[in-house]
This record gives sequence, structure tokens and C-alpha cells, in this order.
Amino acid sequence: EGTYWALRQAPDEAGCDPCPPGMECPHGSDIRNLGGSLQHPVAKAGYMTLRTEPLKAYKCENTRLCPGGPAGSCADHHDATSVACGACMPGEYGDGDTCVPCD
Repeated sequence: EGTYWALRQAPDEAGCDPCPPGMECPHGSDIRNLGGSLQHPVAKAGYMTLRTEPLKAYKCENTRLCPGGPAGSCADHHDATSVACGACMPGEYGDGDTCVPCD
């Protein structure tokens, strides 16, 4: 726990790295498992990672929007491609802390 198996430029340089800030690395975490069902680094609650940058955690101003978990995890109706889940999905608008469909 607290580390993950990381790949580097040369295969013989692979090894364990500390878990990135804002992330959890359950026992057995392996960068090669990203996007799968096996153990890999995930965002802590109150943080989110983009699918394009799964090891860079963004702290969310409103922690209710960021449940933590795999890359691209946001509260319902929030755009997982926006940093810190800060935008609503297309066709929806912000109403306080929630996003609701346009009528």
C-alpha cells in the first residue's frame, strides 16, 4: 500500500514508485492495470483524474462532485473531461451543486 508498480523508459528500470498526491494505491497496484478491474492507483475522495492523465490528481473545490475512484469519475451529470468535474455534461446546466438537463 502506498506504492504502485511503475513502468519507465527501459524495461529493466521498472519498479515501485510512491503513490501520487491525492491518490490511493491499494496493495498490488500496477500501472499496467489502469482502466481494468485489477488493482491500480485511483483518486481519493475529493479528487479526480482525467482519463488522459490518470496519475495526475486534481483537488476538487466542491468535494461532492468528486467521489474518487478510477480516472474520469465525477458526480452524476458532471463532465469527466473537465478538470475537477467543474463542468456539466453537454445539454445540461449548473443549478447550485448539481447539473440538470435543459428542458
